[in-house]
Amino acid sequence: MRTHRLFRIALIFTMLTYVRTCALGKFRDENNVCKNCWPGTYKNDVGDHNCYVCQLDSTSETGSESITDCMCNSGYTFGNSANTCSACKHGKYKASSGNVACDSCIAGKYSTVSAATSENMCQQCRTHSTSDEASGFESACICKAGYSGQFSDICIACEPGKYKPISANMNCYSCPSGFFSTATAAVSSNTCQGCNRMHSTTAVASDSQDDCVCNVGYTGTDTCSACTPGKYKASMGNGMCDSCMPGKYSYAIAARADNECRPCKTDSTSAHASDSQNDCMCNAGYSGQVTNTCSACVAGKYKNSSGNGNCDECMLGKYSTEIAALS
Repeated sequence: MRTHRLFRIALIFTMLTYVRTCALGKFRDENNVCKNCWPGTYKNDVGDHNCYVCQLDSTSETGSESITDCMCNSGYTFGNSANTCSACKHGKYKASSGNVACDSCIAGKYSTVSAATSENMCQQCRTHSTSDEASGFESACICKAGYSGQFSDICIACEPGKYKPISANMNCYSCPSGFFSTATAAVSSNTCQGCNRMHSTTAVASDSQDDCVCNVGYTGTDTCSACTPGKYKASMGNGMCDSCMPGKYSYAIAARADNECRPCKTDSTSAHASDSQNDCMCNAGYSGQVTNTCSACVAGKYKNSSGNGNCDECMLGKYSTEIAALS
């Protein structure tokens, strides 16, 4: 009887003192009560021990039962190694917790902040510049097409007569000679228009049709006409053609330089703007034909004017010992 009583007492004591083991996601506190794991911890096994801490830069909800419940904090994304979190790189951000990729700053913005938690940390590029997605430095902002500048400078519109077809921190291109453009911030060479009158041109980077002037070798205002034989024009402009100087001639049409004026034969000359060798006349004191040489009048003869005629003889009763006499 006594033994049976002792057994019953022991059984009652055991039932009174027995507490069931804590389940997943719970731990036993100081009051011997199973409580949910705190945020940022988890417990993936049964037992009365404490919950495990989530990996660095991550958190979890109350009562989490697995390490997979640990989510990377805002500003962090899953790392290269298992169960690790890495900071969002420059140019990216992540606004909420979770094991998802960081979002990129949109084109035209940049961020120099690591572990950014908001799109507001993406800063706008300077005016008239842009950048690629996920740009992490201000230097990634480059001037848009139609604008020029350097990395830290403002972007300035290409002035009329120039254009820039790509986004880059570089100078604008100039419209080539013979073309002009009135457009500001032009993005294509198609804005460069050709001069509309024949035989005209412009300097590079011209910004008006009024810059179209006659080519070398041509003259005029409304239309450009070729310099006639005996004349030349060595520079662009609407001015008159220059004449070959006396003693020279030119067959050329639209001559571009004075070296196209050929010299007459020795001891001959020509008028301004002579256009043929036939215009070259033997000087006074000399005689000859057009294509031959001019010969000095011999003693006893003279010639007092230019021309290709013969020398005159001294009158009867007169003589001359002078060679190439003029009278």
